[in-house]
Amino acid sequence: MNDEQSACKCSSLSDIVARRWSEKRPRPWGRGLHEFPPCVTYWQHLLFGAESDVVADWFERAIWHRVLKEHPVENCLTLCCGFGQLERRLSRLGIAKHITGIDIAPGAIVAARKAALDERLTNIRYDLADLSTIELPKGAYDLVWVNGGLHHIAALEHVAAQCH
Repeated sequence: MNDEQSACKCSSLSDIVARRWSEKRPRPWGRGLHEFPPCVTYWQHLLFGAESDVVADWFERAIWHRVLKEHPVENCLTLCCGFGQLERRLSRLGIAKHITGIDIAPGAIVAARKAALDERLTNIRYDLADLSTIELPKGAYDLVWVNGGLHHIAALEHVAAQCH
């Protein structure tokens, strides 16, 4: 039995997940499907009728330009925020006056808070939370954004009900 298997016997699944996602594993931009240039070009044409430069925040820029530029929201919640790159992009674009990112991984939350502080982005708050048990305040958020995290959620029905 290796260390991970023995850890499984004495830790909850949430603890194991929190430890795993607290470790930053840098990945160069362009390696994910949503970043692969031919896919990005196709999706931009499909969704917006045009393409822009293939940059890391192309989707956030497109949503901002098409929908939220004229109507920024007051409060945005992001699920599975990890190390906080999305929240910082949303903040720089002005998509929401207040952004709350939540994640189960304490290491990721600490790093996200530091990065926002380093960039002097004061409208972002990062909170530690387990989405399988979270109780969100009713009517607190105008926009809920999940960027590549729902497939990691075991209690998806609970999360959807909380967001609704």
